[in-house]
Amino acid sequence: MLTRAWNTGWHGVFIFTLTYLFLPHLRSLNCSSGNDCLHLGGEFTVYCSAAGDCECEQDWVLQGDSCVRVVGLNRHCKTDRECQAGQGDSYCSKLLNICQCRQGFLTLEDRLKKPVSCEVKGAVDSSTFID
Repeated sequence: MLTRAWNTGWHGVFIFTLTYLFLPHLRSLNCSSGNDCLHLGGEFTVYCSAAGDCECEQDWVLQGDSCVRVVGLNRHCKTDRECQAGQGDSYCSKLLNICQCRQGFLTLEDRLKKPVSCEVKGAVDSSTFID
């Protein structure tokens, strides 16, 4: 695909770039039965929809070629991928086994003190309020 896009000029490179950027983030692949989807994850994390698409169950997302559990900040995790599926600038703390913001990022909280996102240190305006 890269060679084809390269040979067709900027238009082809643009199409290649869009395909490269968005294809890994698609939520589904074609299927005719649930067995066609098992390569994406366990039988309880993926299913074949009525439209004929393999889809990750609720609270799971397709990353690369598998369904990954979405874990929010300050929630229990097993892998960095789980945390990054919920918040891109986070990781799974090996000491606490919870998702935390990466070094250099602050945890933004809502009015109930629930963590909602990670923000680069110094970029946070103290007057910002998240509801």
